[in-house]
Amino acid sequence: MVHKYGIGTIYYSTVLAYSTKKYAKGDHPKTWAQFWDTKAFPARGPCATTRPTIWSSRCWPTTCRSTRSIPWTSNGRSNRWIGIKKNVNVWWTTGAQPAQLLSDGEVELATSWSGRIFAIQKQGAKAGLEWNQGKLQWDSG
Repeated sequence: MVHKYGIGTIYYSTVLAYSTKKYAKGDHPKTWAQFWDTKAFPARGPCATTRPTIWSSRCWPTTCRSTRSIPWTSNGRSNRWIGIKKNVNVWWTTGAQPAQLLSDGEVELATSWSGRIFAIQKQGAKAGLEWNQGKLQWDSG
């Protein structure tokens, strides 16, 4: 993790996070293809803070740095952003948002950093994470 402009200081993973209130028996999506499968995993619920008249509960980051390859690897590139975008009603901009949205019950499925989910679990939040197809990343200082 040594490169021209820094040295790696932290490892983390971008994972599929989910509400254990909605998916209490381990019946949560376990792949990114399942995350986007709105028929098998409708994940519907009100999102009061963003668009109260829309019923959807997936959140995804506005930046693609950590997740740009996930939709394409999810099922052999058959997903297209046009179809994916309509199923996201919360586009997060900070790392704390997906965990907070899960903790508050605003969303049922999210892409999130693993450490953020661990933190809300310690506080008693009904949230889980799926390591399968998680994306290991590192940051440097």
